[in-house]
Amino acid sequence: GRTGMNFWNGAADLKVMILGGTVILLFSIYICMKVYHKKYIFSLYNIGIFTGIFMVCILPFMYEDKAWLAFGRDSAAPFYNFLNKNAVINLSGIIIFYVVLMISEFRRTPSKSVVVRVISKSIDVRVIGFIFCTAIAGWYVVVFIYNGTLPLLNGRRDFYKDSRIANVLYILFSSMIPTLTIYYGLLFCRVKNRKNLVYLLAGSVTCLFSGNRSDLLMAGAYPMVLVMIYRHGKSRINSTIKIVLGILVILLAGLAISLFRSQGSTNIFSMFQEFVYGNTFSDLRDGAYILYGYDSKFDSYLLGKTYLAGLMSFIPSFLSDFKRTWGWGYFSPATLLGMQDHYGLRGGSYCEPYLNFGYVGVAVAALVQGRWLAYREEVFDQYLEGKNGNFEKKYLAMSVAGPLFHFMASSNGLRTFYINCLLLVGSSALYRIWIFLSGKHKSE
Repeated sequence: GRTGMNFWNGAADLKVMILGGTVILLFSIYICMKVYHKKYIFSLYNIGIFTGIFMVCILPFMYEDKAWLAFGRDSAAPFYNFLNKNAVINLSGIIIFYVVLMISEFRRTPSKSVVVRVISKSIDVRVIGFIFCTAIAGWYVVVFIYNGTLPLLNGRRDFYKDSRIANVLYILFSSMIPTLTIYYGLLFCRVKNRKNLVYLLAGSVTCLFSGNRSDLLMAGAYPMVLVMIYRHGKSRINSTIKIVLGILVILLAGLAISLFRSQGSTNIFSMFQEFVYGNTFSDLRDGAYILYGYDSKFDSYLLGKTYLAGLMSFIPSFLSDFKRTWGWGYFSPATLLGMQDHYGLRGGSYCEPYLNFGYVGVAVAALVQGRWLAYREEVFDQYLEGKNGNFEKKYLAMSVAGPLFHFMASSNGLRTFYINCLLLVGSSALYRIWIFLSGKHKSE
């Protein structure tokens, strides 16, 4: 049959179609409200809204046999019931998320975050520079020791998996550099000096050399295009049109990087196939596979086991059997499906809350995510209004705090929160020791 037809020919439940249509309607209402109240659509934080709606729109493709080849399955039919169930779980969560987001973002009373305020006060600009330089230098040391050349040049973007030391260090540096690159990009927009420009270029070039399109485009191009257009545009509506054109240019740049990496073997059709059948936007399919494994091994909710394992993410996995069994990165592929060499299946933002606490977990996770995005959107809007002169510092604080607010949707992410807090505290201490030993404290 034609592509996507299984969904419409009886494979999908009617309630999946109704919920999917409701999500698309709420998305449209939200965009209209955004334009009416704020006079713009895109921000630094709502890109997930658009990737999320894209995943909903390609849901029919998940009912096709091609989508299941990634799991070594040649037929989608055995998974229709699980696709329907995961779709209902996630679409229900998205509906609650949109309702909470619209109520929270467009109300008159501004939101506040104690967590962000505390983290923001603890950030020292000089310490951030120290962390950034260390991360950049450390990234190149790890790359040339364990890969011999830049990942962009030889295509070995997973070289670090061959060594436990490289695995830890490369992931650490690679997670820090994009966020700090955006920080220096925002800072450069406000304070145009040579140091900020050098830091911005160093981060952007390093993201390019990593061969990772998302790092380059999201850490360098998208935020800078967005902020520069908004800050220098005559009106927000005109700026939004320019941003749409800018996003098209960025997507073409991503295509060019793909062509370079594949040495010309990639074409538009194969990229389309990768988008709809590959692993980039496959959360709803992956969630169905998770439910398939769960159904064969469990008959009750987990009651927070994966979250407890997430809270223990500061403990190395080899020291904890509990983590190796219930940590989401182990539980979703290995415990449920026997996929030992997989780093974890996503399943959508509301699959993990459902497996732990049912629809109560889904509702709570959607409530927290809706409030968190509304808060960040308010902060960004204040920045565009010129009411938030130190926005880059708050941006960094929100990046550090982010995994805490996304904990229910992805318990694995709390490790990043611990690492970020440790880096802020540890680097601050090291920086002050260095200042003291060098005698510079006398002149400060």
